[in-house]
Amino acid sequence: MPVVGSTTGEVMDQLAELGLAPDLIIADYQLAGGRTGAEAIEEIRRQCGRNLPAIVLTGDTAPEHLGAARRKGYILLHKPIGQEHLRLVLGSLLEGKGAART
Repeated sequence: MPVVGSTTGEVMDQLAELGLAPDLIIADYQLAGGRTGAEAIEEIRRQCGRNLPAIVLTGDTAPEHLGAARRKGYILLHKPIGQEHLRLVLGSLLEGKGAART
């Protein structure tokens, strides 16, 4: 069941209400308030106490973002992303097979 929120607190509150733990995280790179998706991912991982698979979506093609995502173990996908490509990546992550990074 997808849980969507504007802040990590909102996401964590929804998960607690539903009695769920996340299987993976999808975050946009640029978030409100000058925050980044990488920061949100780290916060959710910390609160969940485990290294959840994560995808960062971005329209920015700067090589430093790709390098930072790889160092943190995230998959970085550049927008716009096709529906089939996203399904493939999600399926690979959820099956524990990993996915091709782009």
